[in-house]
Amino acid sequence: RTEALTVTAAPATSVTAPVITASDATLSNAKSYLVEFTVGAATNIRQVVNDASKDTLSNIMTGLGVGTLAWNSAAWDTSTGRVGDIVFDGGVYDNFGVEDFWWAQSMLVIDLNNRLSCRNWSSPNSDPAANVPLNIGAQSVAEGAWITATFRAPLIVDGVAYNPVPSGLITTAGFNTDVSGRMAMGQKANGTYVILCVDGASGVSGCTMAQLGTKLLAAGCVQAFNLDGGGSATLWYSGSVINTPSDAGGERDIPAAIYV
Repeated sequence: RTEALTVTAAPATSVTAPVITASDATLSNAKSYLVEFTVGAATNIRQVVNDASKDTLSNIMTGLGVGTLAWNSAAWDTSTGRVGDIVFDGGVYDNFGVEDFWWAQSMLVIDLNNRLSCRNWSSPNSDPAANVPLNIGAQSVAEGAWITATFRAPLIVDGVAYNPVPSGLITTAGFNTDVSGRMAMGQKANGTYVILCVDGASGVSGCTMAQLGTKLLAAGCVQAFNLDGGGSATLWYSGSVINTPSDAGGERDIPAAIYV
């Protein structure tokens, strides 16, 4: 017998207009940008990574020619210019040949079940000088990771504000008092993703990581992670960068970005 062909539409992506607060009292009076989005499938969230040829987020998105919302993701080692071993679109960007997890032991994970989670892989063997292959990228893929990004640290885990100080990921001052431009990604219990960008320059203006977590908790996030900040914090929406990156030259060249 002949079966009728069933055509399934691609899962829809919905992005809200950014909520921009010129002077956010909850974030040391810094300017903040909060955007929410939903996707029908995690595969609608994409990541681009190339630390051998860093570029501005504007140029990256112009080159791709797709997407409504984009933001910088993983941090990189300023001495080598390389990002850690991360997962992009279900594959491993193995920068070290042995999947050395590098110094940024914390990880944001978006899995194929469309869930965001935070990991802390801190280990005495995470020192690149030890040359110990940790295989975190391959392990993440085996566990269903679609996208990962490394830096420090989780902000909210399972609906509770996360304190990274006891684990040694951040110093007390670094978490509670040091201000900077910030970029964070979180997820609500209903699956809605939240992006929070804060203008500022490292050690000069912006907000603390503790304030960032508090803001995302108030926004309803049950999981949230602190991505690369400072001059790297760049938020692109509907064709242009809408925040004010802190580098004197404007947008910083970055190695990795996530977009929908």
